[in-house]
Amino acid sequence: MHKEYSDITQINGLKCRFDGYSGVDKSILESSGFGRIMGLVNYKSEIVLILHEKGSWNFPGGHMEAGENAMETLLRELDEEADVKAKPEAVEPVLLVKTFTMPDDEWIEDETQLICYAEIDELPPLTPDPDEDIIDRKLVSVDEIYEYIMWDSITWITGWLQERINPESL
Repeated sequence: MHKEYSDITQINGLKCRFDGYSGVDKSILESSGFGRIMGLVNYKSEIVLILHEKGSWNFPGGHMEAGENAMETLLRELDEEADVKAKPEAVEPVLLVKTFTMPDDEWIEDETQLICYAEIDELPPLTPDPDEDIIDRKLVSVDEIYEYIMWDSITWITGWLQERINPESL
């Protein structure tokens, strides 16, 4: 794996660091122990975003349930949150993100997140989320992601997506 970035920010008054690593092997999808798994879902060269009831747009994803591996979690969360039926063979890991917090004077590892990419051929109408916290879904171009997601690392993610989806535009 290769370290791509390290971002430091304040969240709710707590100093946080996010270290992103690319070059993640596909075998990681059989692993468990991730805090969160998200999907960069490509449908006809546009990316699926979801709107949470709290008013923030994000990539679909969520937390692992007992006994799940990363692939099972991703497929379940994409279906529950965005009505996306991704095929396992169309999924690949993109970025491993290690998160740290600094409550005092030293960094403490918090959780590891996995961001994956999936291409889908169809996108059915959005149905109600079983957890009732997803209220909308939209498709956006890679360039429009900045209007909805403001993470420091979004530049790396959109650059990767641009290379993958629209390499001729670079």
